Amino acid sequence: MTPMTLSRGLAIAAVALLVGVGIDLLVDLPTGRAVLLGLGGCVGIIVVSKWLGKVWLQRPEDYYERQRALRAGDAPSAHDDAGAGHA
Repeated sequence: MTPMTLSRGLAIAAVALLVGVGIDLLVDLPTGRAVLLGLGGCVGIIVVSKWLGKVWLQRPEDYYERQRALRAGDAPSAHDDAGAGHA
């Protein structure tokens, strides 16, 4: 997957803001349903944040070794790790 661009992230945030304002203006919820909607929103934020962290922020375990190898001029091959850790 490709990292999310700034413009795409801003577009998603704008849509989320519009949906939230629309729900607030159009729906008059009793207290219990409003609490459940808030809970669902918090859970949604957590799930989306975790997904974004995995897709956009986290790097593979060997990221720094690959970067060092690329700077040195010798890219690691697929079978360099084949025997690693096996006796």
